[in-house]
Amino acid sequence: MTVGTYLWPYGDLGWWGFWVTLAALVLAIPLSMLANILTPFFVNWLAKRSHVSLNNRIAKLEAQLAEFEKFPAITEAEDEILWGLKRVQIRMVGTETTIVAVVLLSVAALTDTASYKHMVLSSLAMLAIALGVVSQMWLRYGRDFRFMRSPRNRKSLQTAIADLKKIRDSWPSNSN
Repeated sequence: MTVGTYLWPYGDLGWWGFWVTLAALVLAIPLSMLANILTPFFVNWLAKRSHVSLNNRIAKLEAQLAEFEKFPAITEAEDEILWGLKRVQIRMVGTETTIVAVVLLSVAALTDTASYKHMVLSSLAMLAIALGVVSQMWLRYGRDFRFMRSPRNRKSLQTAIADLKKIRDSWPSNSN
């Protein structure tokens, strides 16, 4: 019995490499989506640092608001009804992927843990969970019919524009 054999729970680094790689693949898309969600906040923060970038950011947000206003606005009630339907879709996708993952893991539990089939079934279960998470995020943050017509989204854009204009107006006129 050597010390190196029991240093890692499963004896070699290949086992850890497989799971780290799988985790990286599973988390790549959700982290990318998170980056896309946080980008407007980061861009607004950067825009506050100079007049030129602040004016460009205000112009970009005003153009986006003008694009939104091309579509007729829906009422708050219609927005809530459509958002409720979207939540049902999100929950259905989550339920379906959970069922698939549980079935795959159940079948994997019936196989020998050292077999190739067990590893493939476990990996497929993890892939099903990852695809479910990505699908839910796409449904949640995707730009659909409701997104362009939502009074809530228009209000948040107007608030962001007003906040940036307050910052711009508080600066001396000759600063860069």
